[in-house]
Amino acid sequence: RASWAMGRVARVLAAAVVSALVSDGLAFQCDGTRHLPEDRVNDDYCDCEDGADEAGTSACAMLRSSSAVPRFRCTDTKGYEPLDVPAHVVGDGICDCCDGSDEAWNDRVQCSNECERMAEEARRADQERQAQLQMGYERFRSYCDIGTRQYEAEFAEMHETRTALERVATEVAELERRKAELSTQQEKERDQRKKDADTVWKQALALPQLNVEQKSTVLLTATIEASDTGMETLMGYLTTHFPSELTDSVDDVEVFSLAAEVSEILNPTDEVVVDPAGEATKAPPPSARTVDTVLAELRQALPLESAPDMDH
Repeated sequence: RASWAMGRVARVLAAAVVSALVSDGLAFQCDGTRHLPEDRVNDDYCDCEDGADEAGTSACAMLRSSSAVPRFRCTDTKGYEPLDVPAHVVGDGICDCCDGSDEAWNDRVQCSNECERMAEEARRADQERQAQLQMGYERFRSYCDIGTRQYEAEFAEMHETRTALERVATEVAELERRKAELSTQQEKERDQRKKDADTVWKQALALPQLNVEQKSTVLLTATIEASDTGMETLMGYLTTHFPSELTDSVDDVEVFSLAAEVSEILNPTDEVVVDPAGEATKAPPPSARTVDTVLAELRQALPLESAPDMDH
C-alpha cells in the first residue's frame, strides 16, 4: 500500500506540473521531439513514447510498467547532452536539469543555468579523450610500422638463409657424388695396383738369375711404386715366405714411413703453399736425404737378405 500511495502521489504531482505548464500557455514537449496541444495532455490516450503526456491517467500504464515512471525532458541544455528526469522529481525543490527547467514553476527554489558550463566541461573532456585516442592511435601506428619493418627484414634474412641453405645442400650433394665417384675410382685403382704389384713380384722373384740383393731391390722398388697396396702385399709376402722370428720383429710403421719417403723423393709434387703473409710459394721437398740413404734404412728394417730362400 505504501508503494501504491507513493506511485499515486507521483502521478498526481506529475499531472499537476503538466497542467501548470499547459495553463501557463506553453505547449507540452513530448519526448523532447515534438509538442502537444493542451487538449491532448491527460486525455486518457498515450501520445508520447515515454508516456509523459499521461502522467495523471493510466493510459500509459503499460509503458510505465516497462520504464518505471514517466520522464520529463529538460528544455534548454545549450549544447549539453539532453537529459530526461523522472516526472515525479519535477517541482520537488531539487535542481535536476542543468537549466533548472524542472523547477521553473517552483517559487521556493531558484536554479541557475549550468548548461553552458557543463557543456564546456564536457567538450574539454571529450577533446582530451580524443587527444588521448589520437596519441594512442599514432603510437599504435608507430608500433605497427616498426613491427612491419622488423618482419620484412627478418623475412628477407630468412629468405636469404633459406636460399643459402639450399645452395649449400646442392653443393654438399654434388661433393658427396664426386666423393663416391672418387672413392670408387680409387678403390679400382688400388685393386689394380695390388694386382700389378703381385704380378711384378712373382715374375721378378721367379727369375733364377737374380740373387737375393737383386730380388730385394725389385721387391722394394715395386713396393714403393705400389704405395699403400704395395705395403700390404709386402707384409703379406714377408709373413708367407719368411720365418716368424724374422717377421715378428718388423716395425710396420717404420717400413711404411721409409717407403713413403722414398716414393716422395722419387715422385716430387708441384704442391703450392700459402705463407702467413698470403704469398704462394712452391712447397719444399719432403726430405733432404738421398734415395740411397733411405733405401739403406729400409733394407735394415726388412729381413730380406736374411731370408733362407726367396725363390719359393
